[in-house]
Amino acid sequence: MRGVVGLIVGLAALAWPAPAEACSCLGPGPSSEAFRRADLVFVGVVTSVAGSSRINSDGSVRVGLPTVTSFGVARVFKGAAVRELSITGEGNNCDIPFEPGATWVVYASSRDGRVTTHKCTRTRVRAEAAQDLAYLEGREQGRPQGIVYGDVHRRIATADGSPGLRALFEPLQVIAAGAGRRFTVTTDRWGPYQLLLPPGEFEIWVERAGRAVAPIQRVRIEDGSERRLMLVAEFPEPATAQQPARDTPALALERAEAKWRAQGPASYEFGVILTCFCSPKGMNFRVVDGRVQLPAKANATTTRFHDAYGRIESLFAKIRQAIDTGGHRIDVKYHGDLGYPIWADLDPRREIKDDELFIRVTAFRAPSDRR
Repeated sequence: MRGVVGLIVGLAALAWPAPAEACSCLGPGPSSEAFRRADLVFVGVVTSVAGSSRINSDGSVRVGLPTVTSFGVARVFKGAAVRELSITGEGNNCDIPFEPGATWVVYASSRDGRVTTHKCTRTRVRAEAAQDLAYLEGREQGRPQGIVYGDVHRRIATADGSPGLRALFEPLQVIAAGAGRRFTVTTDRWGPYQLLLPPGEFEIWVERAGRAVAPIQRVRIEDGSERRLMLVAEFPEPATAQQPARDTPALALERAEAKWRAQGPASYEFGVILTCFCSPKGMNFRVVDGRVQLPAKANATTTRFHDAYGRIESLFAKIRQAIDTGGHRIDVKYHGDLGYPIWADLDPRREIKDDELFIRVTAFRAPSDRR
């Protein structure tokens, strides 16, 4: 089976101040791991946010300002019982964009009188934290439980029948059944999931619109266990009455690059997601006046990632390299106005395994909405 190098990349803020630390992590892991790592775990309602982003006079959005977010604490699962608590941001792209009135499940650290949290924890809004609360309440009550977690990927059907993997781009249901009970959880849009289960033997599979789209896997859950399980779903693309004529990959790339040269901003942010069976990694990029901005303490790995993925031109180069190397499967969708690649499914050579690369660009933004 072929593999794909995996990476999750997000980019830094707009109207940027001095370079900040990169937001780099392997993902939050399961609730049990997040609980162990945190000094404080609580449910709270945001009452105020001081020092948040603002609109500049030229219409650009300035972020990267240190924030102090105040919470009314509704429930404490770890740490001292308090009614109010403030979280201090770092002023970089790892900060979570809290908004007044929202309820959050927060995993936080406490050092030298400062309470902090960031995007690499499992801190999330209450509406997306059902599994976290189930774990936390079960732990509090001493209920025997274990966790299955991981990612659901999608196997794509290629023209010659060779396998390839993608992120989902839509939520699917992960089902566990055993001992006469059935448990269901919905993945997020890209595929990560967590399923809290009682001890026992379970069959686990994936469903889409009520139909199984992944083989059954059997697991045994022990009290306190954390089982990472990667699942692969397979389903066809929706049928269309007529497929429009398409440019060759080389011509489509040429047209897209011309749009970017003509209309692409010199300063911008965007995210890139590359998926596989491996644990995801993360990093922030920053482009100012066409130049990639390295974080203050960039190491060799950080520098290599910036060189490889730090600009839209770098993504064009990845596509061109795949075309020039053989172009076995080149499937790319470009932005209609600016030309940057929205996603690219690249398999340069049919006879070479492990050279596939699936790229998805997310959250592209420029310093001003006037493009």
